[in-house]
Amino acid sequence: MSQKDDLSKIEKKEKEWENKTLKDYIKEFPEREIVSELPKQRLYTPKNLGDFDYLRDLGFPGEYPYTRGKFPTMYRSRFWKARRCQQTPQIPHRSWR
Repeated sequence: MSQKDDLSKIEKKEKEWENKTLKDYIKEFPEREIVSELPKQRLYTPKNLGDFDYLRDLGFPGEYPYTRGKFPTMYRSRFWKARRCQQTPQIPHRSWR
């Protein structure tokens, strides 16, 4: 099967997805507005890639250019770190004395 055939199948499946799955979901959960200078699409597929080299542009997890995360196993072997911003209270709580 050629790449052109693959792209036409993907486009057909994307239209089905938009008309059924996405449409039903958006009725219940409307989309939020994305504030950005760059235009955003809802879904990116191989037709959006153009001259795409898998090894050069995407790579593997844990390796340069780190587009798939900095850890090879992502977070399967380690927990997400929940970092908190701590602020010093204006009036100290009496239990902290």
